[in-house]
Amino acid sequence: MAKPDPASVACEHLVTDNPVPFPFDVEMVLDGVSGFTDAIVRCKSCGQAYLIEMLDWWGARFQRRTFRTSLLANDVVAQYAHNRQRGSCDVKRASAEWHAVQTQAKLTPLRITLDLDTSQQIESRVLPSDADIPMGHWRERLT
Repeated sequence: MAKPDPASVACEHLVTDNPVPFPFDVEMVLDGVSGFTDAIVRCKSCGQAYLIEMLDWWGARFQRRTFRTSLLANDVVAQYAHNRQRGSCDVKRASAEWHAVQTQAKLTPLRITLDLDTSQQIESRVLPSDADIPMGHWRERLT
């Protein structure tokens, strides 16, 4: 569990009580099962990069998914994309590069729910600043 970074504020236009069209461009899918579960995305309105990581899923095909959101700096995204494209024989390098991204991601209090079938953001919620947000990987928490 972790507390959101008080200085990390997600885009205001992502906070809505009504379903809206999917607000992100997916830049990199990092993990997935029948759609993405973890991804680097960019806000379609302002271009802010986010790391979104699944917290929960439900629905007939597990198409509804709730995500925690973390801000990412553009240079972090660019460096990670560059390193991924380069490849390596070093098995430990990929996990070290991913760890570097995670340590530079700034956890926000915004929790979003997406429907991957309808390509909509169906809910968003700004959590209290003292909220404990699960940080374990979804594969570990949901098994």
